[in-house]
Amino acid sequence: DFQEASCQEERHEIYEIHIRNAFEKLSENLIYIYGFSRDPEHFKILKSDCVSFLYETLEKFDAGKGSKAFSYFNVCAKNHLKTMLQKIRVKVSNENEKVCISAIITLFDNIEQLEFLNKRAVFVYLREISGLNPKQLSVALSSIRKHYREIVKSDDLFILFGS
Repeated sequence: DFQEASCQEERHEIYEIHIRNAFEKLSENLIYIYGFSRDPEHFKILKSDCVSFLYETLEKFDAGKGSKAFSYFNVCAKNHLKTMLQKIRVKVSNENEKVCISAIITLFDNIEQLEFLNKRAVFVYLREISGLNPKQLSVALSSIRKHYREIVKSDDLFILFGS
């Protein structure tokens, strides 16, 4: 309906009634899920920026050309996670942890080719890529999670966003 609206006033009305709340909720959920902001002021700015970006993407979306709208968060989250994985790679010390983080990076780099993506499937993929047995993989993942939490505590995720 938004795309087919004949004038800006009609588009604005459709956006306000049917779309805006969904964009705001999507933005909020993804900010919380990815832990991008703990500061209320940063949260408001990030949410506003993301909703604006989604609106601009909606306006530019051309279904006739087969274009697909994409989420601002997917781009930001991928960049954030790649940076985070590289930081963790530097911190891991034993061989199983190194193999595990390499498997995580490989999995992440090939995420589009995966058929199933749930917690169990990810564990199986990591086990196959790393060659570690379930116990070794669990221990390595626990260590990697500790490194992740340390990095999150020490880094300002907004700075990470820009890198």
